[in-house]
Amino acid sequence: MRTRLVSLILFGCAYVVGVHAESDALQSKVDAYLDKVGPILAQALMPELAKHPELGNVKKTFSFRINAAGHPSKIKATSVPSTTFLDQLVVRVIRRLKFPPIPNELLQKYPEIEFRTEMGPPDH
Repeated sequence: MRTRLVSLILFGCAYVVGVHAESDALQSKVDAYLDKVGPILAQALMPELAKHPELGNVKKTFSFRINAAGHPSKIKATSVPSTTFLDQLVVRVIRRLKFPPIPNELLQKYPEIEFRTEMGPPDH
């Protein structure tokens, strides 16, 4: 189950705030930046989730923005069924993280990048 959660977190979606990134010439640079963010997030979050195997069947959705300096903000977490403990755990772990600064070439156009992901059992 742990491997499944890691792969799901690494396939999270990222959105350049305020723009449709998929049509943007900088998309490959955004993707390269996010290739650095995903492993940092997984490395911090997965050990914490592994301590609570009873939460493995809970669908977890979360998002946050990364500012120019690499600090997360506007962290949101929800779970289905609703699990306040899990939501608070995810927010607490993300709040402690420091990601690489957003590269200058991206900052000129995008002051923040939003990261969203969903984890949990597959839908039937």
